[in-house]
Amino acid sequence: MKRLSFLRKLVQIFFVACMIGLIVGVPFILMVAFIPERIPNEIFDMPATDLHTEDVLYLFIELVSTAFYVYALYLFKKTLVLFEKKKVFSFDVIKLLDQTGRAIIVGCIVATVSSFMYATLVEGTFEIDFTTGWDSAIFILGLGLFFIVLGDVFGMAKEIKEENDLTV
Repeated sequence: MKRLSFLRKLVQIFFVACMIGLIVGVPFILMVAFIPERIPNEIFDMPATDLHTEDVLYLFIELVSTAFYVYALYLFKKTLVLFEKKKVFSFDVIKLLDQTGRAIIVGCIVATVSSFMYATLVEGTFEIDFTTGWDSAIFILGLGLFFIVLGDVFGMAKEIKEENDLTV
């Protein structure tokens, strides 16, 4: 149980950090869109005043995909709370695991499609990046599918447990 509480605390800290990033990200994108002259740093290797509408739209869509990942983290955090309450095979856990996987997959698809569209339409390059690593689309899709399959496995285990409880 020490590992579970450590994981829950770690996820809680990471969730708070991500929420701070989202909360700061929304006003930042609004500043880029409406008052770019007030931003001292460069974005996409150019001054903020040189950004076009499609650049701001790309930043907004990336923020939306990040919001899906943060939502998945929130759902995972709720799942860990249920695990600590020893509600391992409850319907809520199964539903939360499935929703976590779906949120990760939607966030990955939104991020991948937006990056591809931006590279193709704005930058004029046609390239699909199949990098390997923690931030690759294939890894993230696999992680989302893992959570969905884990929810299915917990559902099967719940059925077996209920059948087992009836026979005893």
